[in-house]
Amino acid sequence: MPKKRTILVVDDEKDFVKVLKGRLEKKGYKVIVAYNGKEGLEILKDNSPDLIVLDINMPVMGGIEFYNHICDEKAISMYPVLVLTARGELKDIFKEMNADGFIAKPFNIEKLYKEINVIMRKRYGSDSRRLRSNIPKEVLIVDDNNEVFNKIAVAFLNAGYIVHASNNGMSTIEKINEHIPDLLVIRLELSDMRGDVIVSKLRKMPKTADLPVVLYSPEMAGGNPVIEGIICAKTRVEKIVETDKPQELLRAAADTLGIT
Repeated sequence: MPKKRTILVVDDEKDFVKVLKGRLEKKGYKVIVAYNGKEGLEILKDNSPDLIVLDINMPVMGGIEFYNHICDEKAISMYPVLVLTARGELKDIFKEMNADGFIAKPFNIEKLYKEINVIMRKRYGSDSRRLRSNIPKEVLIVDDNNEVFNKIAVAFLNAGYIVHASNNGMSTIEKINEHIPDLLVIRLELSDMRGDVIVSKLRKMPKTADLPVVLYSPEMAGGNPVIEGIICAKTRVEKIVETDKPQELLRAAADTLGIT
């Protein structure tokens, strides 16, 4: 059974904290609460949370001062941190400070929960709550050939996946910005933007830098291994699946997600 992950919520909005604590506990997390940075530092003396959800504007000690206290001599936080703030312009500051995530207020609880899952998955791998084997995996399939897409989508649906669809590069990036799936299955040869270009763009975004990807191309079958190696290095995929046959892609998806 996976370890129950601990989240420290540091935020002075008590009604919000109550709702968030209840939602996260229902999802299986252990939640500890502090209403300002000073309380948060006291809690850290006896606890080592797997994630800190940190508000910026708080009395007594604000989020930036708290964050500085939990950083080492290289200014790197000793804990994963998801920053909450009503000031969207602070996002670049916290990118420079290597915060794991950032959400500008206002937002809904579900969006925050999804962001927490992204960080947990990146930090702790397949034992995070969202990737437990009894929870259906979400896959975004990208192919601009409707006939091929339909066959792949049906195979994934029959295998128990939740399937999302896209047929071009811009739509793919927009969809992933709105909601990050457990897996991206994407064709290399797309009409508006090559699949490897899309994946390379996603790799540069903190939230999707480690998104599991299956990149496939029937046109690469028996192709140039040097070109294939360059694409794999650029996209950080293990290999290009040289077919668009649904069962082969299902096997690749299972291998990528570590499903036995």
